[in-house]
Amino acid sequence: MRYSYFGAALLPLAAATPVQWFQPSVLDEGVSVNWSKPVYPIETTAIEQNVGLPLVLHPLLPNQTALKVPFANETIGQCTYANAVVRKEWSSITKAQRTQYINAVQCLMDKPSVVPGVPATQSYYSDFAFLHINYARFAHFNGNFLSWHRNHVWLFEQALHGCGFPAELGVPYMHWPLYGEYGFENSTIFDESETSLGGNGWPTIERDGNDRRVPHGSGGGCVMRGPFHDMVLNFQSFYDRYALPGLPANWSTPVERCLDRDLNQWLLRNNLNQEIYNGALAQPDLPSFQNWTDNPFSSFAIHVAGHGAVGMTMNDLFGGTIDPSFWLHHSQMDHMWTQWQDIDPSRRDVFHGTDYPYNAGGNAVNASSVIEFSTVGPRITLGEVKDPMAGPYCYRFEEPTCLDGRGCPWLPGH
Repeated sequence: MRYSYFGAALLPLAAATPVQWFQPSVLDEGVSVNWSKPVYPIETTAIEQNVGLPLVLHPLLPNQTALKVPFANETIGQCTYANAVVRKEWSSITKAQRTQYINAVQCLMDKPSVVPGVPATQSYYSDFAFLHINYARFAHFNGNFLSWHRNHVWLFEQALHGCGFPAELGVPYMHWPLYGEYGFENSTIFDESETSLGGNGWPTIERDGNDRRVPHGSGGGCVMRGPFHDMVLNFQSFYDRYALPGLPANWSTPVERCLDRDLNQWLLRNNLNQEIYNGALAQPDLPSFQNWTDNPFSSFAIHVAGHGAVGMTMNDLFGGTIDPSFWLHHSQMDHMWTQWQDIDPSRRDVFHGTDYPYNAGGNAVNASSVIEFSTVGPRITLGEVKDPMAGPYCYRFEEPTCLDGRGCPWLPGH
């Protein structure tokens, strides 16, 4: 699946920048937000409509003791600034720490799946993709988005710790404005080195559902070099036309394919620069912040642009989780939301939107609204995930110490 609404989201910026325009995708462009749909309780619909399986609770990884009630960390007690897990910008962590992260991700890829009856789910890593695919309709472009993904990334963080990633470190984030000047291809994230997440896709002029009214990136094919270049993906590609009606009946049928990317510097420079980032933080209320960051029809569409800047597999509304860079992108989304909340702590108690895509119907969300995490974690309320330093959490973000996306070799360990 590729984000077919990029054209609408980027038109205002594109009008000011001479670019090559591509033919519209053969897919239906745009989505009506006025569809008449019944109210879907989130606790049941994602399972019944998309999977056909009952909600089955599974044992968690041994390290996931923080999921128990009470939420206070069992080893450090009350969460404080000093004992909180620290999430750092990718270019600011050392090469040794990047290697530890890569090894932990690969460890999860070697662990067996705990999801029953879904042939495409063949490892514990792909269980997180299953979770995202299954609940994508109820966790995007609506009042659940920020909260659901905060918990999703945190659950993944716990799994990484169970695979040897240092317990004091959290999922790194990518601060997008650091990478616009030189492009992702030259960044510490995608430079094909052994301490990167692999490189770009093989250059190709062939286009699929990734066609959008933005310039072609510099890749488009399979990732050929660096870590994860040999990943075999078993989930199909999906399309955003499934966001409202739900996935097709054969969605869980395995279809082997490669990890592909189409790194896009145009999006980094135009939609993910520091000025636009600062604009998001300057929004006065939650509806405005959501519109700036996650509304795919807005002029900025930061969330969508971050997926598109990596492209192809990452640019799949349902299955983008499969690309290891997904976690850096969504750790950054949580970083930005946390910064916005910290400006006025009362913002943590404000909720807006519904539990339905594009807020086109569904139930209005509030602190008691429940979000589901299937086999990788228990259900939880929006009120319980409002603060990274409270409830089940104890993590904070450290601002970048390396301000060059190509790396800072003069820093120790870099």
